[in-house]
Amino acid sequence: MPYKVELANGVVLVNTIDEIHSYDEDFMNNSHSIDAHSRSMTGMYKNYEYEIILRRMGSMRYFCGYIKNVEGVNGHDERLYIPHGGYTANFGFDCAHAGDFIFLVNNDFIDQDATYKSFSFVQNECFKIIDSIIEIV
Repeated sequence: MPYKVELANGVVLVNTIDEIHSYDEDFMNNSHSIDAHSRSMTGMYKNYEYEIILRRMGSMRYFCGYIKNVEGVNGHDERLYIPHGGYTANFGFDCAHAGDFIFLVNNDFIDQDATYKSFSFVQNECFKIIDSIIEIV
């Protein structure tokens, strides 16, 4: 059964777990460990800093995205772009919701019919949030 991987520009179908991981090589090559289990990468987009974390929570691994040091915008402003799953932190979101393909530590997964949210998907969601912040400010 093929697995669904959501990228910045749409969904692709892949046949193996290794193919899923191949979509996150850029993140893995440019990120650093923030603790024994999680990795982080920061970047700049239109003068705003964003951070993407591959978080390990218990036995699950999934991406989160955050926009850092936002000033002049209320986090509840209805004009803000709503990222995947909504905001789970101030200007932050995660990809650990129902329907998300979540890896377990042993490379098993929770729901094969779900869609894996890739690094490029999370980065693009961060860009959309930043674009909406710029429109408001």
